[in-house]
Amino acid sequence: MNAQSRDMVSPRHAFILAAIIVASVVLNSLFGFIDPETSLKVSKFVVGSYYAGGAILTLIAILNFELAVLILIFLAPLAGYTLPGLKFFFTLSDMYLVILVFLMFVRSNLRRERGVPSTHLNRIIFIFVALTVLSMINSRDMSSGFANLAQTLEFFVFAYFLIVVAVYKRGVLDAIIYAIVIVSALVSIQGILQYFQLGGGDTRIFGALGHFNATGSYLAMNLVFTFNLALAQKDLKTKYFYYAIIILNTAALLMTFSRGAWIATILGIVLSAQIRGMIQFIRAFALIVVAITVLAVAAPPRYIGRLYSAPRVADEASLSRLRQYEIATDTISTYPLLGVGLGSNLEYVTLVYNEPHNSEIHNLFLHIGSERGVPAMIALCAIFVSFFVNIVRRIGRTTDPFFYSFYIALFAAVVAFATVNMFAYQLIRGLGIPFAIFLALFPAATYIEDNTPAETEWAGMLSSLDLKRHHIEMGI
Repeated sequence: MNAQSRDMVSPRHAFILAAIIVASVVLNSLFGFIDPETSLKVSKFVVGSYYAGGAILTLIAILNFELAVLILIFLAPLAGYTLPGLKFFFTLSDMYLVILVFLMFVRSNLRRERGVPSTHLNRIIFIFVALTVLSMINSRDMSSGFANLAQTLEFFVFAYFLIVVAVYKRGVLDAIIYAIVIVSALVSIQGILQYFQLGGGDTRIFGALGHFNATGSYLAMNLVFTFNLALAQKDLKTKYFYYAIIILNTAALLMTFSRGAWIATILGIVLSAQIRGMIQFIRAFALIVVAITVLAVAAPPRYIGRLYSAPRVADEASLSRLRQYEIATDTISTYPLLGVGLGSNLEYVTLVYNEPHNSEIHNLFLHIGSERGVPAMIALCAIFVSFFVNIVRRIGRTTDPFFYSFYIALFAAVVAFATVNMFAYQLIRGLGIPFAIFLALFPAATYIEDNTPAETEWAGMLSSLDLKRHHIEMGI
């Protein structure tokens, strides 16, 4: 690795990127360079602008690889916009991820970047990918199958290993953290503005990700992540900055009216607070949740709008999910080994049940089991289990206060993603890359911690307990 790349990126770069994006949006709103509503009918100027931007981003990736990784985080939520002039859906983040992975291998061969390290998920990920490839044997729609395979490789191989390799110094990790929370703030602001533009009331915002459930899932992960960062922050300015982002995330999350995302957020906050021993907070938080639930049950619908249906599982969406789960279990029992084929659930459900509207199973694990088979579903579950087991062990062993809170934040974010996928299929564009980033930041952070002395204050606290007498490795 090049030691001089140490200062090539910092949290300041995340703020600069955010300022550039805000300025670009304001200028576009004033002069109308690109109209998202008519993105399919674009001028040659717009097409040229896209490819000129791609060339600039590629140049940045060559000159400053770590900065390019930050840019990828900013591009990831733009899941609803495809590159113009193509016959298939291909977002700017898809393109940039491919470029970065190619450059990663080039830099590795030139010894400017460390090679792909061994992590606790390597074998499980490759087993999951191999089973995904095998499931294409049964595919009824090969084009859809290849599209799903490309996304699987994009999320679980390209994005995961890119972060593991690129994030190898504390400065890079700090910049990544700020980029994540700033992007979540921008997504929240865009969603809030959209809510009022669409008239407010019962409107559900769909946000930059193009769907209310996807936006809700994204905000749930980031809200619990930022919540844990704020708890550990001692600098008041930074703490208030995190609190402001939490408020924005919460407001936008409520406007999505995504019940699964709400549940995921609550569970992520409660579990992380339990790990921290915040019993009083959990009690107060539980009272707030109970009060809102009672309000939703007891208050007349004309006063609380969409909140009225939150606790009522007999609505149309919930009944549809129950039917999807029934179809999924029947499909898994009929095709247990390789499923009905990658990307073929729509064709199969339409052919057998004549219910195309129930082809997308609103449960990630059942959907994977239906299309890719029980072994692939078990492999996916193993990815989550391995992550949770290893990170909980690390939380119990770490001697650094920063990494202690950071690991809990990662734990809560992945808990939120796993929870929301019990009620939806969210392994999609806009969410797959952020999910892979949260997964990969754990082995990246452990590498950094193992090669960085523990912070003086935390180490002094431990030394005051006179633990060195027991021959415990202090790492300082």
